[in-house]
Amino acid sequence: MCQTRRKKGRFGEVNTDEKRLRQERRLKCLDILATKARHQHDALWEEEKHYSWWVYSILAGVAFLAFNRGINIRPVELRLAVVIIGAILGICLSITAFRVIRREGEYFWKTRKKGNSMSRAVGIRDELFDGVQGEPNKSLWQLISAIATLTIRDKCLEKKSEKKPEEQRRYKFGIRDFFQMTFLLTTAIFIAIIPLSVVFLFDS
Repeated sequence: MCQTRRKKGRFGEVNTDEKRLRQERRLKCLDILATKARHQHDALWEEEKHYSWWVYSILAGVAFLAFNRGINIRPVELRLAVVIIGAILGICLSITAFRVIRREGEYFWKTRKKGNSMSRAVGIRDELFDGVQGEPNKSLWQLISAIATLTIRDKCLEKKSEKKPEEQRRYKFGIRDFFQMTFLLTTAIFIAIIPLSVVFLFDS
């Protein structure tokens, strides 16, 4: 039978075996969270990559068909219909990619936040869980502002010493943020292609 060693503490007897078992459970949980976080990170990268391929391919095809004077498809209404259908498909795909990456990013952030708390509890530092602060995603306004200025990251770095830590995190953009900005931008381009293609095709 297992003997339980006890020692006197400030608040009475402490079961060291129970503490050891709790520590082992925490370490096991931390290992599970690390595996889950790595899987979510890899899944996010695959989603970002494949959505980008599809969106860029559709955008290139639609733009080529809409604005290439060398293509002779008659009647022009048929060509315009294909362009509009392709643009609508691109809009839907860009919005889907944007929403999926934001949602998956939230799951990844929550897993890292749990891992950060668990690693602190066991006294182990894991780089995978470091830096989990603020919100999982930038707001829509922050992303649009970044697209409009294209200098928000540089301005933040220049004034980094002047900002509080909360403000620095607010304006620090990561790879996932840039993918989200890309899909917002492609959505706007697809929307702009529709009226521009109407003007171009009927004037040519």
